Amino acid sequence: MGLGKPQRKDLKAYSLKIKTKDLPKPEFVVSERQGDKFVELLDREYSVSGNLIGVEPKETKITSGQHAGKTIKSVNVTLTDGDQIFFVTVPWSNLGRGLMNSLLSLKAFNDVEIGLYQTKPKTDGGKTYPATSLRQAGEIVRWRFTQEELPKPEEIIFKGEKMRNFEEQEKFLAAQLVELNKIIKATAPVKPNEKVADAAVPAPEDVKDDVPF
Repeated sequence: MGLGKPQRKDLKAYSLKIKTKDLPKPEFVVSERQGDKFVELLDREYSVSGNLIGVEPKETKITSGQHAGKTIKSVNVTLTDGDQIFFVTVPWSNLGRGLMNSLLSLKAFNDVEIGLYQTKPKTDGGKTYPATSLRQAGEIVRWRFTQEELPKPEEIIFKGEKMRNFEEQEKFLAAQLVELNKIIKATAPVKPNEKVADAAVPAPEDVKDDVPF
């Protein structure tokens, strides 16, 4: 039994955003909480690991700048490792949906690693795409739902180009993630004497890195 008032332990907080545009392979842009704000670090990372304590679909309304008034949807994936806490912003993109689908396969939430990589071309000179991997205890975690089990994207014509609308698929995955988050919160709570960052996690940016496949 501890005597007296429990000592508060502030976690070292980091915000990670996935960047793919104009890069040979995707990378995490990492910001560290310093005081009441997050400051971007120079080093880029390609993986983050820890115990999973949250997967929360978010809608953030931009309040300033050229995109003021626009709502950006994303999923906040939260990991802890010792005295560190990582807030990973996962966009609703092909890359992001693949990661979310893998997260839905988890039955336990310890020793989870999210990695970023570039796919290999299927043919000589073929295209490559940014992608994510999910591992637990070093073992790859596969998708929970096959393409056939997911709502089919609607094909639309936008500015003369055929594109695919994944809105229904995103709604389906978001609902599944909400239920998963309830299980995570019930089985892997943050310890009472640990205090999550006072500063708000930076809002996701309107990054148009999606690829049409």
